[in-house]
Amino acid sequence: MYKTVLVPLDGSRYSEMILPYARRIAESMDLSVELFHAIDQKSIDALVDRAHDRYSDTIETELKQRAIQYLHVIASEEFPDFPVECLAQKGPPEEAIMSRAAEKDGALIAMATRGHAGVRRWFLGSVADKVLQTLDRDGAPAENRTLA
Repeated sequence: MYKTVLVPLDGSRYSEMILPYARRIAESMDLSVELFHAIDQKSIDALVDRAHDRYSDTIETELKQRAIQYLHVIASEEFPDFPVECLAQKGPPEEAIMSRAAEKDGALIAMATRGHAGVRRWFLGSVADKVLQTLDRDGAPAENRTLA
């Protein structure tokens, strides 16, 4: 049975479009909520500047702090009456999301897609698509299925 709604957010308005649905799911099923942000190594690498003492570990710490602050704001605005956990984790988004879902017993993943179509979707890919494909390929249990 489901225990938690895992809501991956990337800071965009697109990813936040799932929030009203996640809230309704949590309300109707009496679930806790976890807001999650993945920090991709590419984002860290883009900000590294050794000439000004901005090393990878410093950047990662700063990005995690910012992500947690962002998630706490979302939690207070969107889920004021729910137990909400906020977590930021380093890794490629689809892998970090799947890893976190595997760690959480009874996690229901609720995430939005950006709505790309055609060649652009094929070229850019979609984290939601990759998570869904991974779930299908790995035969994840029903309690870890994705809402997209």
